[in-house]
Amino acid sequence: MVTVVVVQIPRNMVMEGIKLCLDNAERYVKDLELLRQNRSIEHAVVMAIFACEEMAKAYILFEHFKQESDGDFIGVSKKLFEDHEYKMKTAEKVLGINLYLDSSRLPVRIPFRLGAPDVKASPKLRLQCAFVDFRDGSWKFGTEHNPHYFTFLLKAIQDKIDSLRSKL
Repeated sequence: MVTVVVVQIPRNMVMEGIKLCLDNAERYVKDLELLRQNRSIEHAVVMAIFACEEMAKAYILFEHFKQESDGDFIGVSKKLFEDHEYKMKTAEKVLGINLYLDSSRLPVRIPFRLGAPDVKASPKLRLQCAFVDFRDGSWKFGTEHNPHYFTFLLKAIQDKIDSLRSKL
């Protein structure tokens, strides 16, 4: 049996947390633009994934706030503060195809690269772009991706931040 640990957040403090998460996500987006300008693409990908997680955290908190209208506390799973995969699943739900930095599947957007592997923003990709590794007989760092898709991801994150802010 899996025990779900619930964090009780005072209702009057939830909006403060949402705003802090959105501010942090937006700072990541602005910071990663500087990294992109300096051709530090791998580190920009790391920041983009952090921005996705913070935006997703704000989204989850907002959804709980709307659904739990009674009581002085809002109960959220402790996963919200510890589980990166949990937040990225929510980010995928919210951002959809924009989470893919490369793909051979023909998405709604163009351009795409025929035969390219699927490269989705994820906690695993974050680590690949943060640290140099030696695997399978060679050095590994970062990932190949379509730079146009990265632009789509950044726009989608900022659009969602703006959308959530407008609801507060």
